[in-house]
Amino acid sequence: MPHLFAPAKINIGLEIGDSLPDGYHYIETFMQTVDYYDVVKIEESDELSFNCTGYDFPSDELNLCQKAYEVFASGIGRRTAVSIELIKRIPVGAGLGGGSSDAAAVIRLLNSIWATGLNDDELSSIGAEVGADVPFFLTAAEGAAVCSGKGERVLPARPLWEGWAVIVFTGLVISTGWAYKIFDQNLINNKKVLNLRSLISECFPAQKGLSGLRNDFSDLVFQKYPILNEAALSLKEQGASFSSLSGSGSAVYGLFRTEDEAVKAVVRLPSYHFKIAVRTPAPNYHRFASD
Repeated sequence: MPHLFAPAKINIGLEIGDSLPDGYHYIETFMQTVDYYDVVKIEESDELSFNCTGYDFPSDELNLCQKAYEVFASGIGRRTAVSIELIKRIPVGAGLGGGSSDAAAVIRLLNSIWATGLNDDELSSIGAEVGADVPFFLTAAEGAAVCSGKGERVLPARPLWEGWAVIVFTGLVISTGWAYKIFDQNLINNKKVLNLRSLISECFPAQKGLSGLRNDFSDLVFQKYPILNEAALSLKEQGASFSSLSGSGSAVYGLFRTEDEAVKAVVRLPSYHFKIAVRTPAPNYHRFASD
């Protein structure tokens, strides 16, 4: 069955700007993929079906795959039934982009199976109708990009960090909608002029340090959930050169130069619900197979 490995992502810096007319916010963020994947399998079938195995997930996670099918099929005017299987490994509600990556994999697989021949820009436009983070997974072939607008404007870039990330997930599930709501209520760091791009330019090479980058959700999320702040501090104590919340959370991560440093940190960290050392970046969908 044709399948793709759909990678997770981390946000290295995330700035939130003004509200947009549709209720979303203008943001700027730097995203990188990490070498940890869900698997999406698709084959043509007599009837449309969706199945998920692996990590527990809410129903809307699978619906994002279904939405990707519906948007793509409508966009090209084809309704051939397919069977979609999602093998879930990326924690849900963690800010690691698993659902968006899965949706992007559905779009890319359908484009191949149906021999549609759409290019990355065309696929990205379709992906933006599914979710704001989907275009990143369809556009940033080398696994790194500056994303702006709602997140759907993707400018591929060389990686900000080439090394290892230790990701910690405590089991808390944070709604992105809640995170933006609490941000608006507190009006913290809500600035009309965002400077993430200039800060990023000052970070190359990464040895200069990433301390100027921040995630505007962090203060509020850490205040509400102290265990996440403790996890971020623990990563620093284990030698991470930079630690942060990913997206709106709840996963936090630390960046390490070598695999040995990252693996040792995982062993020494407290016993969290989920913790793993992974390479970053990981090229998007670099393993396409049929079995």
